[in-house]
Amino acid sequence: AGPEDTALVSIAGEYTITEGETSGEFTVAVNQAAADVTSDITVALTYSGVAEDGTDFTGVATVTIAAGSNSTTFTIDTLDDALAEGSESLIITLGEITDTNFEAIAADPAANSVTNAIVDEPTAGPEDTALVSIAGEYTITEGETSGEFTVAVNQAAADVTSDITVALT
Repeated sequence: AGPEDTALVSIAGEYTITEGETSGEFTVAVNQAAADVTSDITVALTYSGVAEDGTDFTGVATVTIAAGSNSTTFTIDTLDDALAEGSESLIITLGEITDTNFEAIAADPAANSVTNAIVDEPTAGPEDTALVSIAGEYTITEGETSGEFTVAVNQAAADVTSDITVALT
């Protein structure tokens, strides 16, 4: 089989997505007539970039180009968090392609991935607020030292990437 015998699968759609929202539609297509797609084509998707699947977005593992069609669409749901992350890249790349329609099938090297950005909301809401608390109430005899007071933030320790200074009054 030569290059003319290879069906090419592509992905299209590049977006700037505000965290907590759903992306626009991504299109996965094969460059053949819909009538020639007589059985489903399954395409795996892989993710890279700064944004993390399960933390910043919910990834879609595979999409199916149904028999009788030459394309399909999907969206990505992003997850809102309290972190000031700025713009995080989300690269979606075509992975393994499972097909029985064509002599050969491959990802189109010129259109096998799309680069997107997930950005923080322009206005923070209550879900974007990290809360700081203090705990420890004691009866202290004068001249002695109190028990320990604990100052905490309600975020995962791994998400605290710089010092938080709290003034006490």
